[in-house]
Amino acid sequence: MKSIVSLALSFLLSYGFCADPSCLPEVPQRPLTIAELVQIALARHPSTQRTWWNAQRAAAAVGSEESTYYPKIDAIGEARYRDPDAERTYTARLSLDLLLFDFGRRDAAVAAAKELLHQAAWQTDWNVQKVLLDVCEASYGVLHAQEVCEATHLSLEEAQKMCEAAEELNRAGLKPITDVFTSKASLARARMEESERKASLLTSLSQLAVNIGVEANTPISLQPIDTKAIFTRTTVLDELLAQAYAERADLQAKRAEYQATLFQAAKEDRAYMPEVSLFGEKEEALRRKKQGTPPSKNTSRSGASSFGVKVTIPLFVGFDSIYKTRQALSSANMTQAELLELQNEISQEVAAACYSLEAAQEMLPLAKEALDNRVKAYESAFERYKIGEATMAELHDAQEDVSAARIQYSDVKQEWLSAIAKLAYATGTRS
Repeated sequence: MKSIVSLALSFLLSYGFCADPSCLPEVPQRPLTIAELVQIALARHPSTQRTWWNAQRAAAAVGSEESTYYPKIDAIGEARYRDPDAERTYTARLSLDLLLFDFGRRDAAVAAAKELLHQAAWQTDWNVQKVLLDVCEASYGVLHAQEVCEATHLSLEEAQKMCEAAEELNRAGLKPITDVFTSKASLARARMEESERKASLLTSLSQLAVNIGVEANTPISLQPIDTKAIFTRTTVLDELLAQAYAERADLQAKRAEYQATLFQAAKEDRAYMPEVSLFGEKEEALRRKKQGTPPSKNTSRSGASSFGVKVTIPLFVGFDSIYKTRQALSSANMTQAELLELQNEISQEVAAACYSLEAAQEMLPLAKEALDNRVKAYESAFERYKIGEATMAELHDAQEDVSAARIQYSDVKQEWLSAIAKLAYATGTRS
């Protein structure tokens, strides 16, 4: 499944910059693989667009904080008119202000912004995993619904054969008319179940469409998957937990958020420290007096330059820095508690996914064996019914058993595929 994600991420990078829906990929009108559906979902799903632009916003915030390392340069122009003397003054001033040292407050702000960028990047990665899981589970749901529809159609064909056999034997005087009525009732029930299963399939297709970011009525055709090519490994729970703690993107995002709150607290803690900055200013002024003044005194120029080092020491700001420091420390402690809570939740998710996969892997061959035996039992009951050795009730029970076994096998296979996807999601491996 890693190849699916790497291919899908390339699509996300291709379409993630585009806010115009017209430039997003369309759903091809042919049978699609799950990998192709993931590509479309990552390009079209609103959640991937949202997390992408959130990461871009975090990157811009880092640039904004880093801009404080550069000087601030202002150009100011003024024009003044003084009425009594009819004097016009034109002034141009260029000023520079550069922060030299603030005891680490600026560095802490930049570090906090970078950690928030890391958090946004991890959240983007985690959202990719969520979209991948949703598309996989929805695809497995469609495949399951298709298999159930096929199983229901087989049951309908078997009910039709039972009805024909009952009518033929009744005409020959070998079976009572009640067998015909019973078989017709079974045939009607099979037809109703087929209609119900078709509706479930359409519902599953609409859910898949929404999960890939298109409207629910978008036609989608899904290719079957080769379950024999799926390789699952059995790993002890302790190794899975260690893997999850190292690779879960949401956990990494929470860790980055915690580091950001620590840097923010450090920034607020230094708010009362002095600031040392360099300043400079260059000014030129042109003055013109009213008409009638001798030309030698009509126009005058003046200019001045200044530069120096400024030290700003905050003495009292109404306890604002104290309360902001307490607020930042409280946020850090709260985020640390959330981090521990998330770790506990992850351990439960990994354990549940691991146990579910183990159970599904054990149940899958047993469900296939049960299905094979139920098919043989039905075929034997049908042959015995045709020669008069079995009753319609026995044949009806055998047919219901094989129909239930088909659906049970499909259910177990879906649980197995879903458990594989959920374990990959829980450990953050996407494989």
